Amino acid sequence: MAAQLSVTVVVGVVAVLNLILTVGVIRRLKDHEQRFTELSADDGASNAQPSVGTAVPEFTAATTTGGKVTAADLRDGGLIGFFSVGCPPCAEQLPDFTRFLRAMDDTPALIVIEAPSPADAAAFLEVTGDLPVVLDGGDGLCKTFEVNRFPSMAQLSGGAVAANAHTVARLLTQVSG
Repeated sequence: MAAQLSVTVVVGVVAVLNLILTVGVIRRLKDHEQRFTELSADDGASNAQPSVGTAVPEFTAATTTGGKVTAADLRDGGLIGFFSVGCPPCAEQLPDFTRFLRAMDDTPALIVIEAPSPADAAAFLEVTGDLPVVLDGGDGLCKTFEVNRFPSMAQLSGGAVAANAHTVARLLTQVSG
Protein backbone atom coordinates (compact mmCIF):
# COMPACT_ATOMS: atom_id res chain seq x y z
CA MET A 1 0.00 0.00 0.00
CA ALA A 2 2.83 2.40 0.87
CA ALA A 3 4.57 1.58 -2.44
CA GLN A 4 1.40 2.26 -4.35
CA LEU A 5 0.99 5.58 -2.52
CA SER A 6 4.56 6.67 -3.28
CA VAL A 7 4.12 5.75 -6.97
CA THR A 8 0.93 7.82 -7.04
CA VAL A 9 2.73 10.76 -5.42
CA VAL A 10 5.62 10.53 -7.90
CA VAL A 11 3.22 10.36 -10.88
CA GLY A 12 1.31 13.34 -9.47
CA VAL A 13 4.48 15.39 -9.02
CA VAL A 14 5.65 14.54 -12.54
CA ALA A 15 2.23 15.49 -13.95
CA VAL A 16 2.29 18.86 -12.15
CA LEU A 17 5.85 19.57 -13.37
CA ASN A 18 4.81 18.61 -16.91
CA LEU A 19 1.85 20.98 -16.71
CA ILE A 20 4.06 23.84 -15.46
CA LEU A 21 6.62 23.26 -18.23
CA THR A 22 3.88 23.05 -20.89
CA VAL A 23 2.40 26.37 -19.76
CA GLY A 24 5.88 27.92 -19.90
CA VAL A 25 6.50 26.61 -23.41
CA ILE A 26 3.12 27.90 -24.63
CA ARG A 27 3.85 31.36 -23.20
CA ARG A 28 7.25 31.36 -24.86
CA LEU A 29 5.78 30.31 -28.21
CA LYS A 30 3.20 33.11 -28.04
CA ASP A 31 6.01 35.60 -27.33
CA HIS A 32 8.02 34.31 -30.29
CA GLU A 33 4.96 34.41 -32.54
CA GLN A 34 4.35 38.05 -31.61
CA ARG A 35 7.99 38.95 -32.26
CA PHE A 36 7.97 37.12 -35.60
CA THR A 37 4.80 38.94 -36.62
CA GLU A 38 6.39 42.28 -35.74
CA LEU A 39 9.52 41.44 -37.70
CA SER A 40 7.57 40.15 -40.69
CA ALA A 41 5.36 43.20 -41.00
CA ASP A 42 6.37 45.63 -43.73
CA ASP A 43 4.82 48.58 -41.95
CA GLY A 44 5.88 51.37 -44.24
CA ALA A 45 9.48 50.17 -44.30
CA SER A 46 10.29 52.07 -41.11
CA ASN A 47 12.56 49.20 -40.15
CA ALA A 48 14.08 48.66 -43.59
CA GLN A 49 17.77 49.21 -44.10
CA PRO A 50 19.60 51.25 -45.13
CA SER A 51 17.58 53.90 -43.31
CA VAL A 52 16.04 56.83 -45.19
CA GLY A 53 18.23 59.91 -44.89
CA THR A 54 21.43 57.96 -44.32
CA ALA A 55 24.33 59.21 -46.42
CA VAL A 56 25.53 56.81 -49.08
CA PRO A 57 28.83 55.43 -47.76
CA GLU A 58 31.90 55.40 -49.98
CA PHE A 59 32.58 52.01 -51.52
CA THR A 60 34.09 50.27 -54.50
CA ALA A 61 32.99 46.72 -55.20
CA ALA A 62 33.79 44.14 -57.87
CA THR A 63 30.80 42.62 -59.66
CA THR A 64 30.43 38.98 -60.62
CA THR A 65 31.04 39.93 -64.26
CA GLY A 66 34.40 41.56 -63.49
CA GLY A 67 33.20 45.16 -63.49
CA LYS A 68 33.40 47.67 -60.65
CA VAL A 69 30.67 49.69 -58.97
CA THR A 70 31.31 52.70 -56.75
CA ALA A 71 29.16 54.87 -54.52
CA ALA A 72 29.40 57.62 -57.15
CA ASP A 73 27.75 55.31 -59.72
CA LEU A 74 24.61 54.98 -57.58
CA ARG A 75 24.54 58.15 -55.48
CA ASP A 76 22.06 60.13 -57.60
CA GLY A 77 19.00 58.04 -58.38
CA GLY A 78 20.48 54.55 -58.17
CA LEU A 79 18.74 51.47 -56.84
CA ILE A 80 20.32 48.87 -54.58
CA GLY A 81 18.93 45.62 -53.31
CA PHE A 82 20.31 43.35 -50.58
CA PHE A 83 19.41 39.65 -50.66
CA SER A 84 20.65 36.66 -48.69
CA VAL A 85 20.96 33.06 -49.80
CA GLY A 86 18.76 30.81 -47.65
CA CYS A 87 16.21 33.59 -47.07
CA PRO A 88 12.79 32.56 -48.49
CA PRO A 89 11.51 36.16 -48.80
CA CYS A 90 14.71 37.00 -50.70
CA ALA A 91 14.11 34.18 -53.16
CA GLU A 92 10.56 35.51 -53.65
CA GLN A 93 11.54 39.18 -54.06
CA LEU A 94 14.69 38.82 -56.21
CA PRO A 95 12.83 38.02 -59.48
CA ASP A 96 10.51 41.02 -58.90
CA PHE A 97 13.49 43.27 -58.15
CA THR A 98 15.31 42.16 -61.31
CA ARG A 99 12.17 42.82 -63.41
CA PHE A 100 11.90 46.25 -61.77
CA LEU A 101 15.55 47.02 -62.59
CA ARG A 102 15.14 45.87 -66.20
CA ALA A 103 12.06 48.10 -66.58
CA MET A 104 14.15 51.04 -65.35
CA ASP A 105 16.98 50.27 -67.78
CA ASP A 106 18.65 53.71 -67.61
CA THR A 107 18.74 53.70 -63.81
CA PRO A 108 22.05 52.70 -62.21
CA ALA A 109 21.52 49.66 -60.03
CA LEU A 110 23.27 47.08 -57.93
CA ILE A 111 22.22 43.76 -56.44
CA VAL A 112 24.12 42.59 -53.36
CA ILE A 113 23.82 38.91 -52.52
CA GLU A 114 25.02 37.76 -49.14
CA ALA A 115 26.44 34.28 -49.70
CA PRO A 116 29.35 32.28 -48.32
CA SER A 117 30.53 31.43 -51.84
CA PRO A 118 29.61 31.88 -55.51
CA ALA A 119 28.48 28.24 -55.61
CA ASP A 120 25.97 28.96 -52.84
CA ALA A 121 24.61 31.92 -54.82
CA ALA A 122 24.27 30.04 -58.13
CA ALA A 123 20.45 29.96 -58.11
CA PHE A 124 20.29 33.69 -57.32
CA LEU A 125 22.84 34.48 -60.04
CA GLU A 126 20.67 32.66 -62.60
CA VAL A 127 17.83 35.05 -61.76
CA THR A 128 19.96 38.20 -61.97
CA GLY A 129 21.43 37.41 -65.38
CA ASP A 130 23.56 40.28 -66.68
CA LEU A 131 22.60 42.79 -63.97
CA PRO A 132 25.45 44.09 -61.79
CA VAL A 133 25.79 41.77 -58.79
CA VAL A 134 28.20 41.85 -55.88
CA LEU A 135 28.64 38.74 -53.76
CA ASP A 136 29.07 39.62 -50.12
CA GLY A 137 30.16 37.37 -47.30
CA GLY A 138 28.35 39.65 -44.84
CA ASP A 139 31.31 41.88 -44.04
CA GLY A 140 31.39 43.92 -47.26
CA LEU A 141 28.57 46.08 -48.61
CA CYS A 142 26.00 44.64 -46.19
CA LYS A 143 28.16 45.87 -43.33
CA THR A 144 28.97 49.15 -45.10
CA PHE A 145 25.25 49.91 -45.52
CA GLU A 146 24.43 48.44 -42.06
CA VAL A 147 22.01 45.90 -43.53
CA ASN A 148 21.16 42.94 -41.32
CA ARG A 149 17.60 42.25 -42.43
CA PHE A 150 16.83 40.75 -45.81
CA PRO A 151 15.58 41.51 -48.33
CA SER A 152 16.24 45.25 -48.15
CA MET A 153 15.99 47.59 -51.12
CA ALA A 154 16.68 51.29 -51.46
CA GLN A 155 16.61 54.16 -53.89
CA LEU A 156 19.49 56.59 -53.51
CA SER A 157 19.22 60.25 -54.36
CA GLY A 158 21.28 63.33 -53.59
CA GLY A 159 23.94 61.23 -51.87
CA ALA A 160 21.49 59.73 -49.35
CA VAL A 161 18.91 56.97 -49.07
CA ALA A 162 15.65 58.45 -50.39
CA ALA A 163 13.38 55.38 -50.08
CA ASN A 164 13.64 51.89 -48.64
CA ALA A 165 11.54 48.75 -48.34
CA HIS A 166 11.57 44.99 -47.84
CA THR A 167 9.35 44.34 -50.87
CA VAL A 168 9.45 45.58 -54.43
CA ALA A 169 5.76 46.55 -54.22
CA ARG A 170 6.47 48.79 -51.25
CA LEU A 171 9.55 50.30 -52.92
CA LEU A 172 7.47 51.05 -56.03
CA THR A 173 4.95 53.05 -53.98
CA GLN A 174 7.77 55.16 -52.59
CA VAL A 175 9.69 55.62 -55.84
CA SER A 176 6.65 56.53 -57.92
CA GLY A 177 4.79 58.41 -55.18
